[in-house]
Amino acid sequence: MQSWLTSDVRNHTKEAVSDACLMQLRIKDELELWFSNKGGISDADWANLSEAEKITKWITERCSKLNASVFAKEDYSAAKNYQQEATATVPEYLAEIKRRIEVAVLSGKVSNYIPPDLRDEEGWCRLATDGLQGKLKDLLRDETGTVHTRGVQSGTVPDGYGPTDFNKWDVFYAMAVSKATNLGIDRHRKRDGGGGDGGAKDGGGRELSARTHNRLNKERAHYVGAAASYGWTTPLGYGCFADEYVLQASDQQPMVQPCLTADQIRSLKFPPLLFKANGQRAPEGELLCRHVWLGQE
Repeated sequence: MQSWLTSDVRNHTKEAVSDACLMQLRIKDELELWFSNKGGISDADWANLSEAEKITKWITERCSKLNASVFAKEDYSAAKNYQQEATATVPEYLAEIKRRIEVAVLSGKVSNYIPPDLRDEEGWCRLATDGLQGKLKDLLRDETGTVHTRGVQSGTVPDGYGPTDFNKWDVFYAMAVSKATNLGIDRHRKRDGGGGDGGAKDGGGRELSARTHNRLNKERAHYVGAAASYGWTTPLGYGCFADEYVLQASDQQPMVQPCLTADQIRSLKFPPLLFKANGQRAPEGELLCRHVWLGQE
């Protein structure tokens, strides 16, 4: 719910949230009831809210009823202790830790306490730098320290450069990715497309890394488990998906959509893709034949 608030504004619609809660029927019902009651406010106040504002209001109200301090501590720990994995490229690592930081900040706002090291972008940059692997960590701190010192001497410090760490995320991100590219730091990262789904690419046409495949497999495994609880899996326990993954409109990062429901499966013109309980694709010999699906054979 917290992550949703920082997603693309085009996701801030009742339909989008309802679709996302497909496997969480209780939450979906709460959303429907809240909208039917117009959020418990007057007709005039309700009419003055945009759909995105209504979604933000619903999520904020719902999260405020939870034990926010517990979630805030967990989210802070998830950001604070996150380290770049051996298979993660620098852009992948930075995207993930930025997401964790944003979630931790949102949780902190709900619980009325944001940890000091998350209160500004300098803290974000410092935290992200701490989690980097290898020499890039020292190279970035040398870079910002040198540029800051020269700026002080000349009387003009470039925006984003602090004495020990960068203090603007965009500047930090651009420098980190630039140095990683120029120095070939990511060349050793695994890009073998683990999980049996080799050849898949992201929005930039790049092969998906093993880390990304592992994440997608975990997401699919979660949805297969949820589908099984509703009886929407095949007799062999496979989950049915319309796509292996889709690309988010905001950043072109791959993500998995929930399993198809029984009604959605029946409406398909082509057979769905089948995935096992561990999120990996079903063996070729057990996939559904499109000719049989269409009743031709």
